[in-house]
Amino acid sequence: MPALSPKELETLGPHLRLAERLGRLAAQLIAEPPAQITVGLGGEAAGLKAEPITAAALKGLLSGFLDQDFNYVSAPFIARERGIAVTESRSRETTDYINTLTLSVRTARGIHEVAGAVIGNRGLRLVRIDGYRVEAVPEGYFLMLHNRDVPGVVGAVGSILGQAGINIAGLELGRDRAGGMALSLVEVDGAVPPEVLERLKTIPAIVSAALLKL
Repeated sequence: MPALSPKELETLGPHLRLAERLGRLAAQLIAEPPAQITVGLGGEAAGLKAEPITAAALKGLLSGFLDQDFNYVSAPFIARERGIAVTESRSRETTDYINTLTLSVRTARGIHEVAGAVIGNRGLRLVRIDGYRVEAVPEGYFLMLHNRDVPGVVGAVGSILGQAGINIAGLELGRDRAGGMALSLVEVDGAVPPEVLERLKTIPAIVSAALLKL
């Protein structure tokens, strides 16, 4: 890690935590080794040091995908050793947030992209998963459901979780268009057993169901 002054570390701290959690999320979206990752710094974040933020993203990604513990020094080394191409990009343009971090991971099967933002001085938000807009605190357990955007899905999911004694702490919905495909991000209080995931997949409108831990 490059040397950071206390003031730099105070500014970078939330972005390092966000980058690591985005990496951890991306690791749970891919099923094969990453070939290339791109870390994008947007808005005010474009003025920050990119190297430590990239190291944090790699730490989260590799720790999740390889099920090992990495640190900010070993993660970039292991990425180079495995031939993972790492690039960085910057843009001063802003959309809904004054700063954003974007992590794009390319594998042999395609590209997954996640994005987050730092709210105020400390608040972290997950704001996009593979093109779907969401807003959630990236911490704890989430059910990620891909489903057709039709009535009754939320009720059916709530019924199955309720029967299993699983409490819903929050719900975020993102869709590409009305009546198209949607991503439902259901925050739950704890891990969801595999048999409950299988029951969720029996709902006709649901295409896939996975448990995320951030």
